[in-house]
Amino acid sequence: MTMSHYSAAKESGPTALLFINKQARNGDSSARYVKELLQQSQIGIVEPDEKDTGSCSDIIRAYADRVDFVIIGGGDGTLNSAAPGLVDTGLPLGVLPLGTANDFARTVGIPREIR
Repeated sequence: MTMSHYSAAKESGPTALLFINKQARNGDSSARYVKELLQQSQIGIVEPDEKDTGSCSDIIRAYADRVDFVIIGGGDGTLNSAAPGLVDTGLPLGVLPLGTANDFARTVGIPREIR
């Protein structure tokens, strides 16, 4: 399994597993913006390689010992796919509501726009 690193070494701050569903409403353009913000905040970024196979939960479990929290960008389906892995690992979750309905984000009061 390979990883893409976009920031300094772990010693400089926390590291996030950034999982963005690029098929989501604004997934691709939002990914670039979010990466910039995380880098400015001294947060390390690890993204699953496109060759990684398995569900979102499988990927979370595989990277759990290398990250401090998980950021999921997508809609309710992406969050649903991630939920078992988050429960199994106990990693904190950040949500980027990039889907169409975003029922979860709306219910817990997460603003729809990330800019």
